Amino acid sequence: MSVLLWAVAVLAGPPEFAVRFNDRAAAWIESGVLEGRGCTLAADRVGGEAALRLTTRSEFCDGLIDLRAVAGGVADFREARWLRVRCRVPAESRVAALKLNFRDAEGNFGGVPEVVNAFAVRPGEWVEAVVDLRTLLRRFEVWHGEASPLPAVTHLSLNPYCADQSRPSSLWVSEIELTAERPTGDFDAALCGRPGLPGLPLRLDFEDAETLRRMTAWRAFEASGQALRSGVAGNETMAVRLTGLEKNRFIAFLPMLDRLTGRTHDLSGPRRVRFRYYLEPGGDPVDGVRLFVAGEGWESVAVAEDFLTELQPGGWRAVDVDLSALTFTGELSALSEAAEVRLDVKHRGAKGAMEGKRVTVWVDDFEIE
Repeated sequence: MSVLLWAVAVLAGPPEFAVRFNDRAAAWIESGVLEGRGCTLAADRVGGEAALRLTTRSEFCDGLIDLRAVAGGVADFREARWLRVRCRVPAESRVAALKLNFRDAEGNFGGVPEVVNAFAVRPGEWVEAVVDLRTLLRRFEVWHGEASPLPAVTHLSLNPYCADQSRPSSLWVSEIELTAERPTGDFDAALCGRPGLPGLPLRLDFEDAETLRRMTAWRAFEASGQALRSGVAGNETMAVRLTGLEKNRFIAFLPMLDRLTGRTHDLSGPRRVRFRYYLEPGGDPVDGVRLFVAGEGWESVAVAEDFLTELQPGGWRAVDVDLSALTFTGELSALSEAAEVRLDVKHRGAKGAMEGKRVTVWVDDFEIE
């Protein structure tokens, strides 16, 4: 790989540049102008159109674009205005959303929420959308470092979310453009409709393909090491995997009620939680499951350590728990304004083992009534 040396110029005013992943994409990858972190990058053609292909099995990854090469300098994204992006996913892909991250020369790193996710419900089609970056940048967060990278961005990152981490999935991006004025023309909506489930009783069976794509596009549920698969241990319908090792901070399944239904819910009354699970045999011991109930932004959290006292391996098993019979600690106000619940597997690991075994649980037919 060749070494790139830059005379750093700071672009004046709102950043304006275009990146078209045409015949130069392969050379950019070879020289390091384009760099994949947690993904592989390739110059590709789809439907006769040149594009950059990002392929990953990570939940999040970064396709870094060195702006010093493609835009002629360091960009101040505090003044960024309009972003136009053209992207597409193959029909079999589980890439469900595209976010943006930003990095400066000091290593400060941060990003914004979903920029585009409409392609998740239109697999196999190009989606070309225009986004007001001023709105998105109000929700910018620093992930690493002590300062915001926005005043002097050296690298813009394409940051896809992959909803199935058991197999590679791809996203194509043919071009991105930043402008001070809103581009004219007919463009697609950047964001798809939310899942819009009716509320309680709430049932997630993951079977309806359209609803599942909307749920993953908005990350309305998440699981550690998430995978989506039918036919697990004889289960005919789609199930969600949560998996991890003892060293992982948690192994959890998180249905987000506010994203699924558009509002919080009162779980303080006589509510029941039902689901089926399959614990793969051969993993480390599991001491049951604790339940977290969180208000918006996790500003209030109630915890029931006694949600399940054990998980049994081998075969699908049904769970039916009366929430009013549990002992909750913490901020009990969360129960009346529940935005999210989290099933947290208590993985204790093998005593004396040098390295723990993987624990894998599959969940299906999750219901709150």
